[in-house]
Amino acid sequence: MKSEVCKKMLSLVLSAVLIFALLPGLAGSVNAAAYTGCLSQHDSRWGSYNVNGGTISATGCGVVSLVNAIGYLSGEQMDVIDTALWARRVGGFNPNGAEGTYRTVLYHKVEAQYGAKYGIKVDCDTSGEGYWEGAYSTRLKNHLLKGGVAVGHVYNHFICIVGYDAATNKFHIYDCSASPKRGTNYNNGDVWFTEAAFSQGYMDLDWFCLLSSTRSQETWIERAAFDVMVYRDRNP
Repeated sequence: MKSEVCKKMLSLVLSAVLIFALLPGLAGSVNAAAYTGCLSQHDSRWGSYNVNGGTISATGCGVVSLVNAIGYLSGEQMDVIDTALWARRVGGFNPNGAEGTYRTVLYHKVEAQYGAKYGIKVDCDTSGEGYWEGAYSTRLKNHLLKGGVAVGHVYNHFICIVGYDAATNKFHIYDCSASPKRGTNYNNGDVWFTEAAFSQGYMDLDWFCLLSSTRSQETWIERAAFDVMVYRDRNP
């Protein structure tokens, strides 16, 4: 009887070992931080962190909007402080003090640094300068309708644009610094704006850079539905 119990226990242990040997990426996926949506630059986890004279809370809208864009596409949350420090190293964030993000320096370098890791590609036009267009842009609307996102610039501030509803002509915006003057001071900065509202005052869109996922939808569905026990039964 003891022998039979020992055999069963040994079988279970060996099965567990084989599962993890066959799935080297499983542990990494468990440890990876899941993106929780519309992160704020004022979050206590990173807001007070000083990068070359400027805190992320005060100057980090361009960096946190990038983290929001990649998080929305990949489902994974980048380390905000590490991203800010990388942006500083390449001269795109507070290069000479508390100045914020240099858009024409930073965003066209994102794909080389993070593209493979998060499955994203970046389109800042062939010159790397980004698109100096507004909310009327068919380029932007078509990109959003295809599932892409964008980092955009409004008056003295960067935001993330994650969707567009053609039926209502409204844009889905993540503002990492929710503000009454921009009309984003509700729902944690996760808001919708009409094209008209996205073209005036402090929310007048004047520039954007496009980001897309290189991962197929099927891949994400399969990953979400993955069941270790079913895999084991089908792959003895």
